[in-house]
Amino acid sequence: MPDRPLVTAAEIARLAGVGRAAVSNWRRRHEDFPRPVGGTEASPAFDLAEVEGWLRAQGKVASVPQREHVWRLLEGHRAEDGSLTAALTVAGAWLLHLHLTRRTDHPGTAESLVERLTAALEAAEAAGATGLPAAVDLPTALAALPGGAPALLPLAAALTDLTTGRAAELTPADAFTHLLDRHVEAVARQLTITPQPVAALMAGLAGLADLTPGHGAAGAPGHGAAGAPGHGAAGAPGHGAAGAPGHEPVGVLDPACGTGALLLAAADALAPPASTTGASTTGGAAPGTGAAPGTAPLALMGQESDPGLAALAALRLALTLPAVPTTIRRGDSLRADAFPLHGATTAPTAAPPTTPAPVTAVVCHPPFNERNWGHDELPYDPRWEYGFPPRTESELAWVQHALAHVAPGGGVVMLMPPTVASRRSGRRIRAELLRRGALRAVVALPPGAAPPYGFPLHLWVLRRPDPTAPAQPTPHVLLLNAAAALEDEQTPAGATAPTTGRLRSAATWERLHTTVLDAWRAFDQATAAPHGGTPIPERPGLLRAVPVIDLLDEEVDLTPARNVPSPAPRQRGERLAGTRERLADLLADAVRLLPEPTKAGGDTSTPTAPAPSGRATVTTVGELARAGALTLRVNSGRGPADGEPPAGLPVLEAHDLRAGQEPTPTPGAAAGRRPPRPAEDPGAAERLVTRPGDVVLPIAGGTSHARVLEHGGAVLGRGLCLLRPDPRQLDPWFLAGYLRATANTRQAATHASSTARLDVRRLLVPRLPLDEQRRLGEAFRRLITFETGLRHAAELGGRLVQDLTDDLVADTLDGG
Repeated sequence: MPDRPLVTAAEIARLAGVGRAAVSNWRRRHEDFPRPVGGTEASPAFDLAEVEGWLRAQGKVASVPQREHVWRLLEGHRAEDGSLTAALTVAGAWLLHLHLTRRTDHPGTAESLVERLTAALEAAEAAGATGLPAAVDLPTALAALPGGAPALLPLAAALTDLTTGRAAELTPADAFTHLLDRHVEAVARQLTITPQPVAALMAGLAGLADLTPGHGAAGAPGHGAAGAPGHGAAGAPGHGAAGAPGHEPVGVLDPACGTGALLLAAADALAPPASTTGASTTGGAAPGTGAAPGTAPLALMGQESDPGLAALAALRLALTLPAVPTTIRRGDSLRADAFPLHGATTAPTAAPPTTPAPVTAVVCHPPFNERNWGHDELPYDPRWEYGFPPRTESELAWVQHALAHVAPGGGVVMLMPPTVASRRSGRRIRAELLRRGALRAVVALPPGAAPPYGFPLHLWVLRRPDPTAPAQPTPHVLLLNAAAALEDEQTPAGATAPTTGRLRSAATWERLHTTVLDAWRAFDQATAAPHGGTPIPERPGLLRAVPVIDLLDEEVDLTPARNVPSPAPRQRGERLAGTRERLADLLADAVRLLPEPTKAGGDTSTPTAPAPSGRATVTTVGELARAGALTLRVNSGRGPADGEPPAGLPVLEAHDLRAGQEPTPTPGAAAGRRPPRPAEDPGAAERLVTRPGDVVLPIAGGTSHARVLEHGGAVLGRGLCLLRPDPRQLDPWFLAGYLRATANTRQAATHASSTARLDVRRLLVPRLPLDEQRRLGEAFRRLITFETGLRHAAELGGRLVQDLTDDLVADTLDGG
């Protein structure tokens, strides 16, 4: 392993925002281009520092952030199977050492490095991260890396420089989050990660937010499965820390925790507002503060079958939530339960240190459709209170596993595939969950909420019955089709409604959260009232409190879409009228902007304007940038330019440009996460935030979708180039119009083996007086506005056709 980070030609191209062919041309044309120092003849590797210096001297790229150097170093420590898990584990342990000791000196020897890593894990365990040395198998991780501990000294030194001293860019916790996010993105097809907005919604349904000040004590009626008073045990051995007077300890378990996303969301839900606690960037109580005054003490527990993911989750929680007791265990939760309760009915008031206690809530995103889950090994397991799960019903095994670990009255929220609600093989267990009042709600999320994004996944909300309470089976279950909350969503100007693909809009997520949580809390409060209360009124197309007896038929089908009535004719008519009216307005605007062909001699009254007379001299975008007529920035790496976006700011992505919609919100903004304090967000002032009048275009695809931004305040996303023209020299609409020309993009396109990219610096722009630019720019602006209107009209027209079709068949298929 070299002592310095290396990059391939493809990575150089991403750094500079060009195609691989451009890098090949640089190597041939420039004798001073850095020589390969590794790799193979077919795929040579170059020293990152030398490449960065050359690119900077040529004016092709600004300085590479220190975090990029660290990532390149980390990538050089791949194990023999190509995995980065072992290297990331060691990096996380070193960051934990830096966080705990605040030392700024580099490890001089491999022995010193290993000694500090071991001490950091032991110190974190003493501080509350129970079992951290066992979850993070340091000797195995070091042995998996080429070169072992000695080769890691440069990485440890780079991490130290990144996170300590006056020039530090990130805190240790933020540095680990950054590296973990890079790793997860690189292996996205191999991992199933719970998106943060979904995790936050699950924590809300589990009733965790209702344990914060102002929401009532645990177990208060209407606050969603917090656990009956006296039953909310801390959960993990040794985790029963003394809490604030009058607050029961809160234990949260995720038996398939992955990288810990759901446990972090649980901590976020329980944390009070940042203004009162000084929250960290990733949520939870500020480091070293413990539980905030007036909140219940929290303990987090998780188990993960993948040893690498278990180590990463343990390190993530230890770094992000150092004041919260955590326990992460390795192993298969179904076959080798690390927190075996198996149907305990009460939470012990003074449990011995070796005896686990039921937890307050379980949140889980289990693996889907597993046949080898232990069916043949666990036929008589006491967890199967509601029936022995068939081999094809692994998800129902996870449901019962979760119910077995929660205290009576405690909440369980599971993210499930939609087939579990209707498969014949699981109908007996579904029926028993309904009869005994354990299953309280099924929420159908819209497609695009969580991977796999093409399916409308379900959230099951359950509560463990209290065997000591009088038998009062729940007479109703809430079925909610959350996708219906978006069907009549207004489409604002410059935006598209979230119809397909991944849900990204902050407004969409806010509406989903509000709709689902408000409906669940109203239903829960109604059914928790004396004598069962009165179910909430049904909302056709959206939700219905279904009598349990109506579902106990031959199928026991819990699919919300099949049990929620369609909108009434009047409601359908109002929605159709509104959609038709909006479409008519869009079409009228499109007709008004309908361009006419350019006429000889020109006619400036038409939406288009004549081309400039004669043949104007041309220049390139690269020359304009060197002359100071515009500023050019390219983000060809991962995420926003110059690092992660400041909390709360949206990210302008390539798909936003192509769709003509508003920028994508950050995950934190979408789920209402608190912004970081200035001290925890170093370098935020240096990050590039868009301004009105900027011209932005994607560099991938070989065609230009240049767009003039009418609103600023977004962070430049991956694969985008930003041109900021000097208004005294360049009109932005004129610039965008010429960058869109087919002849222009054709000559500026570069091609790799299977992809096309734009070499933005080669795009041509004519030299014209500013008045002439503005005249042409106005014509380009009207054309682009016409294009946007057509796109929105097509989307709204497709929705109208579908709604009209549904209206024509509604009475027949709905039985009148």
